[in-house]
Amino acid sequence: MNKTLLKTKEIKITINDIAKELGGVLRLEGTINILLSLAEEPKMYTELEKIIKLSHATFIRRLNELLKLRLIKKVPITSKRRETHLYTLDRGGKKLLSIILSFDKYPIPAETQKIIDTFDIK
Repeated sequence: MNKTLLKTKEIKITINDIAKELGGVLRLEGTINILLSLAEEPKMYTELEKIIKLSHATFIRRLNELLKLRLIKKVPITSKRRETHLYTLDRGGKKLLSIILSFDKYPIPAETQKIIDTFDIK
């Protein structure tokens, strides 16, 4: 079944379209690591970049891909020096991560399970 989710004269988006794009992004280096890192707590760009060991250009591409798919989002904050933002999991990212981590093949550490249990997914 390939249900149409959005249809206009210019655009037609189906579930298969979304699944293909999502599957493509999940296979890319660093994607799961970004999601796991943000599951712990929201992070600023520089903090996240230090944790995720990718080239600068690749790291920016991954963030943009995850933002485009609404798996992560930017939350504006004001620091002492300037306005900036944190990256955090979006609702879709929380759901996806809980599905990925629920596979029996991959045991979930107790600390990670505590984080997953805090997700308010309905």
